[in-house]
Amino acid sequence: MRRPKHQPPQPINQQISGFVLGSDVAMKTSAELQTTASLQRAIRLNTRRSKNKLEKVEKISI
Repeated sequence: MRRPKHQPPQPINQQISGFVLGSDVAMKTSAELQTTASLQRAIRLNTRRSKNKLEKVEKISI
């Protein structure tokens, strides 16, 4: 049997495979979600710290 040439876009396949393939994929995705959450937290902290610097730079550039 040949596969059809037309394939659905990749992100949908990846989302489905997270449910279909079971524990390994689920563990991987949950770990990725945790890392992204911690990254977002770090980014938020950094933006809070650097806001004053950014405002000074904007005043100078204007």
